[in-house]
Amino acid sequence: MFVGSGISLGAIAAGIAATQLVAPFGWRAMFVVGGVLPLVLAALLASGLPESIRFAGADREPARRSEAVCCARSSPTWRPDDDVEIVSHHAHAGRATVLDLFTDGRGVATLCLWVAFFMSLLNVYLAINWLPTSLEGFGLTRPHRPPA
Repeated sequence: MFVGSGISLGAIAAGIAATQLVAPFGWRAMFVVGGVLPLVLAALLASGLPESIRFAGADREPARRSEAVCCARSSPTWRPDDDVEIVSHHAHAGRATVLDLFTDGRGVATLCLWVAFFMSLLNVYLAINWLPTSLEGFGLTRPHRPPA
């Protein structure tokens, strides 16, 4: 739901930003904002989101990194002794393929999820693209803008 809502909210935000940016700065300002905002968001997420304990345990660096991740998540006040070591026994962690989605009885569920997400995305795109035409069909008119 969050991702599906994000498409519509992003379209609304882009429309609002366009009304504020295009007149004073020109249409190129939309490309600048559309390029800079995702880079800022990526930097914030990369610095703020913690690693998973499983990934940190599979890491071959010193065990202190995985212990710090584990401690911060489970009990922020507890610190491990020197004998504590977190190890991941999943040798193939993070090495999944698309074929793995269809093994072990996951094929039907995978196809159902793919179809559901495709139909949801199709619904959002059709609603966004056909909304102006539908509203005009109901008798509403587009706002008149003076030529620039």
